[in-house]
Amino acid sequence: HLASQREGRMVSDEDVIKATVNEIESNIEAANACNKHDGSFSLVETAGGVLSPGPSGTLQADLYRPLRLPVLLVGDHKLGGIG
Repeated sequence: HLASQREGRMVSDEDVIKATVNEIESNIEAANACNKHDGSFSLVETAGGVLSPGPSGTLQADLYRPLRLPVLLVGDHKLGGIG
């Protein structure tokens, strides 16, 4: 969110959700076009931890909640690895 502020282009939570949904849908369409139904999946990687802020300041955990996606949390044991 700091980068978008410095650029003078704020990104809304709605913009992030729409872009994420569009990307997932395009991956599904590509899999359908190739008749590839072999357990394909989309990976949504966020910037920072689940409690780090999104572009508008909303916590990432709250930002992506409306998508109801399955979650796999990956982190390390070092300070700040989960947070």
